[in-house]
Formats: sequence, structure tokens, C-alpha cells
Amino acid sequence: MSQRFIIIGASGFIGSHLYRRLGPESAIATYHGNPLPGGLQFDAARMRLSNILEHHRGITHGFIFHGITSFEACAKDPAGTWKINVASVRTVIDDLAAYGITPIFTSSDAVFDGRQGGRTEQDPATPITTYGRQKVEIEEYLSARYSDAITVRISKILGTHSGVNDMLGDWIRQLEAGAEIRCAYDHIFSPADIEDIVSALISLADRKLHGLFHLCGPEPISRLDLLNMLVGEFRKYRDTASKIAACSLQDFASLEPRPLNTSMSSQKLRAALGMRFKTPREICRQRIASHFAAISAARN
Repeated sequence: MSQRFIIIGASGFIGSHLYRRLGPESAIATYHGNPLPGGLQFDAARMRLSNILEHHRGITHGFIFHGITSFEACAKDPAGTWKINVASVRTVIDDLAAYGITPIFTSSDAVFDGRQGGRTEQDPATPITTYGRQKVEIEEYLSARYSDAITVRISKILGTHSGVNDMLGDWIRQLEAGAEIRCAYDHIFSPADIEDIVSALISLADRKLHGLFHLCGPEPISRLDLLNMLVGEFRKYRDTASKIAACSLQDFASLEPRPLNTSMSSQKLRAALGMRFKTPREICRQRIASHFAAISAARN
């Protein structure tokens, strides 16, 4: 690997896994509020990234993960979150470009309105949430000014290892407790394993690609079907008293309507990288196996 990276927001879900894979030999990591061993504190809203870059030459790519990702937080405070998700990200991008560093920006499937799935990179962005509109602003900023930049739109991210703090982890805890689980039948997305996400991000940089890519799993699935798949794997090891209450995504209180079907096609990215991504069933199977292996190990 000849590239050298800076990870902005390395204490988050994607950033922490990416930094773990790359290590301090290949990457510099920054964090905002959650201290990271070996990382550099960086507040994008109040500091300039150029102050860090001035002392760390030879960086080729900058991963941009920092930002406010809560739909509700963005809807509640559009102006305040815009300063973080748009204004500060623009400044970070400009600082990276000034040092000849390729920006790699993580966007979201929230750029689509959810009326139709299977979206490709050629489909126009049609956001209906504040968060989605903020992502589109950065996508357009990069497209207009930096032709060598990389933008990846990411869907739901899951983990195959026990202890990962994600949707599957929440469900497993509820299955263990025998709790009722309310789950949307009409929320459809293209989930991917976090390790596949990390591999693809590194490969995009190594291959010196640029442009827009959908970085997501190969199969669309509803939230309810994913839960049922996980329950089926869980019951291979142990029964559960949990009951599943199917409902609409719109039954959950939110300040803005949520897009329902944000599934995307990752054909362009998979063709460019020659990668095979885990399917939802493979992710569920490996996650449950890891969960019960961890329980067994703890008892021995």
C-alpha cells in the first residue's frame, strides 16, 4: 500500500474500523469529542485542518467522516447542523485540496426520496430530509470544484462480529431479553458489512479512482425481513420469547417524513473493484455465530 491517509472523524463507526485496519503506520486519525489513542483532536467547526496537514506531509487521501448523522438533530436544528455538515466540511475539503490530498466524502442513501429502490449513480438526488439535503450540498460542491474527489453513498452498515454497536446488536439484546421488537416492513435498504465497507474504501484510494460510487451491499432487504433472518439464525442456537410487531416506518415519531425505499445498486463499484460483498443472510449468519461463540468463550 503506497498511499497515506488522514481519517477525519476516526472515533466514529466507519472511521474506527478503518483506522484499525490501516494502523498508525499508514494513517493519521483525528477525533472531536471522543478521545482516540494516538489520534489528534480536531474540531472542524473551530479549527483549520491545514494546521495539522502542515506538520504531516505525504498524505495522499483524506477520509471525511465527521458530522452530525442524526436525522432528528438535523431536522430540529437545520442552521446549526448545516454549520457542521456543510460549512465545516467544505473548509475541510478545501484544506485537503490545497495540500494535493484527494478528498473521500461519505454521503448517504438519504439523498433519495425513497419512492423507488435500486437507485444508480445516474439517478438524480431527491432528498426529503434536512440531513439528505445537507449531504447533497457537499456532493454538488465536490462535483463542481474537485474532479479527482471520491464520493461514496453508504446505506445501513452492519457488523459480523459480536459486540459491534449496530442495528443487529440492538436486536440481539432484545432477543436475549425476550422483548417485543417493533420493526418496519416498508423500510428497504442495501446493508453492507463494515469490513467490506473498509476494504472498498481502501481499494478506491489504492486504485486512484474518482467520482461517485454507491458503497452498499448487493441485495435490497426490508428492515422486517432482515430481523426475521436474524431471528432464524438465532433460533439455530437458542429459542427466544421475543415477538415481532410489524409496523410502518411512519409509525415511529419523527420531525420529518423518512424515505422508505432507499436501496441502491452497487454494480458500478463492484465492477470497478472486482469485490464480492457479503449478503444480508451471510451477515446475519456470521453475526449470530460470533455472538454465541463469545458467550461460549466467556463461560469457559
